[in-house]
Amino acid sequence: MKKTFCTLTATGMLLFISGSVVAQQAAATAPAAGAAPMLSSEKIALIVLVVAAAAILLVLATLLRIIKLLSNELHKIYFAERGIDIESVEKQIAGTQKTGWQKLMDALTDAVPVEREKDVMLDHGYDGIKELDNSLPPWWVYMFYITIFFSVVYLLHYHILGTGKLSAAEYQAEMEDARIAKIAQEQALAAKGMGFDMAKLAPLTDAASLESGKNIFVTNCASCHGNKGEGGVGPNLTDKFWIHGGDFKSIFNVITNGVLDKGMIAWKAMLKPQKIQEVASYIETLQGTSPPNAKAPQGTEFKPEQTGAATGSANAPADGAKTTAPKDSTATQTGGANK
Repeated sequence: MKKTFCTLTATGMLLFISGSVVAQQAAATAPAAGAAPMLSSEKIALIVLVVAAAAILLVLATLLRIIKLLSNELHKIYFAERGIDIESVEKQIAGTQKTGWQKLMDALTDAVPVEREKDVMLDHGYDGIKELDNSLPPWWVYMFYITIFFSVVYLLHYHILGTGKLSAAEYQAEMEDARIAKIAQEQALAAKGMGFDMAKLAPLTDAASLESGKNIFVTNCASCHGNKGEGGVGPNLTDKFWIHGGDFKSIFNVITNGVLDKGMIAWKAMLKPQKIQEVASYIETLQGTSPPNAKAPQGTEFKPEQTGAATGSANAPADGAKTTAPKDSTATQTGGANK
């Protein structure tokens, strides 16, 4: 063992000395100025130091192992001189020691050993059943303390100091951010000449816009409302009766936002506002055309003097086109402007 210790120590010293020599040689043979060395002297020195540190750690680990082995041998000699069987003593000690898992469970549960149950047993009993006055499990107590601490911090943070936002305030802040972002987007589009002024929304009357609106209607809306607006799955668009209002803005809003509970999808994700204005303008030209096989009127009669104020939600505004389209895949995929 002494020979092994000397060999390892000598090996560590040789590694350290050889590393220092290599570092000095590398620094001495460094390339001249202007060349591009692969490793600078600082990097070489750092590598040598790392190798030397690793060698020292290896030597220290070996020394610790040797010290432990020597200690065990000394213990055996000590007990042997006194006639004590070291193996039996080690077995007795191992039998009384608990594993790490057992120590952890004892710390978490604070359970009383079976041999000490009499110390915590209560005097009274129930039909011969005794009750033990065990302590509450520490894990449960600590968790309860954590919840109390959390509630105090929560109360201070949200309700007293006001440094945090409640869900309602966060919702309002997000809505405000969305409103500002929408205004900024509209301004950016207006600066590029691509904006759409809802305040100036009105039916288009030029032939090119109406022809474009007709093509959009035939492509996207005719499957539910008929090629001539006579109605089908969706309501008749040629009479005076409307479910969500018959003024131009109501028609525009329903095409834009849809009426999902009736199977009318929102076309704002697929059509630009200008295109929705064109198809809404074309739908207004269908009034009074009386096509064949027209569907029976639905909703209430709309008179031009009615304002058609919208009171509905974004998906089902009160001012929109009427629809009786059921909730099926055909209406959802191809439903056009519902009355």
